[in-house]
Amino acid sequence: MWGSMDDLFKVTAMSLDTLPQFGRIMLLALLLSIVLSVFARILPARYGDNTHILFRKAALLALIGVPLLVWLTDLRMTVYVVQAETFESAWPRLTTTLAVSLWLLGVVVSGRRLWRKIDATRAEVVDNMPGEKLRKRLGHWQGRLNINAELRLVVGGAQEPWHTRGTIVLPAAALNWPSGVVDAMLLLQLAQIKQRCWHWMLLAQGMLCLFWFAPWVKKLVAELLVLLPRPAVGLARAAYRDPEGWRRDVRQVQRRLQTMAPVGDERDPLLRLDPGLEVAPGFELDKPGQPWPAEVGGAETMANETTRWDQVRHRYWRRHFDPYERVFWLVAGASLLVAFCTTLTIERSPPEFEPRFLEIKWQDQMQPRIEREVD
Repeated sequence: MWGSMDDLFKVTAMSLDTLPQFGRIMLLALLLSIVLSVFARILPARYGDNTHILFRKAALLALIGVPLLVWLTDLRMTVYVVQAETFESAWPRLTTTLAVSLWLLGVVVSGRRLWRKIDATRAEVVDNMPGEKLRKRLGHWQGRLNINAELRLVVGGAQEPWHTRGTIVLPAAALNWPSGVVDAMLLLQLAQIKQRCWHWMLLAQGMLCLFWFAPWVKKLVAELLVLLPRPAVGLARAAYRDPEGWRRDVRQVQRRLQTMAPVGDERDPLLRLDPGLEVAPGFELDKPGQPWPAEVGGAETMANETTRWDQVRHRYWRRHFDPYERVFWLVAGASLLVAFCTTLTIERSPPEFEPRFLEIKWQDQMQPRIEREVD
């Protein structure tokens, strides 16, 4: 078995040596994206939304950091052979050069499309003062969430609330809505700003530009953007300090957003249904007539356990389950495995040690000493 594994390593290393360094990096990034996407598919749902969000965030960082680290350090895993062999062919280098050229062309096209979306988002944030009442409510909830950054509140013809890094955009009809409804929209946007949802969304869109050819990465990013606002909903509800009032106000927001029609000049960029780049508002998580989703391992889950042993086992799992540790080992294991398989290189082994060249005849060394002692 060991012989076959050694042969496999040798053949793999000789094949990889035919590729230039940037070809190795592209192969590493491709294989790592596939492995991480497979891990995202098989990650159990019982781990909860937080673990799935952490894993997808760590996967995005690994897709950038691991290839960059291997490229900067020129990491190589040496496979020693008695006689070094190389494949003398120009096809691997030419094929790699063509693939890199096509990839760069796709990155440029995707990057320009992303930049146009960012410009469209900036153009939608126009100066439209919301009024003293809304600014006071914004300052109140900023203090409740301990957000010290200076934020700008804008109202316009948008049909849904959304935000950028330092701006919150509310529908124009919010000026006439009750305070509780406006507070629910403000709290959810502020909670997303506190958890840096906008920055993670930009990073995800950037990864789509780099991996424009990989539908599995697109699916991974889409899942992250759907899951991203969910912890913000819990944070907003906790800051509201009135669960029943929060659910009532969120239901009102849902009804008003579903029936609201755009108003104003049709040329107003705020009236577009897809306002550039934005994070999903997340109001669909609390649908009317449905209970608020319980946390994984919460009281509702414990009540569904059939036996006392199942409850004890579930309680033990909750106590010893660390999502950060689980995500770290999953991403680190995938990164080490792929980096090891794509950095193999052939090198000739040094000559073996032959004792016959260092043979010492102790009689020849001891005889002069004995003669000196006798004299």
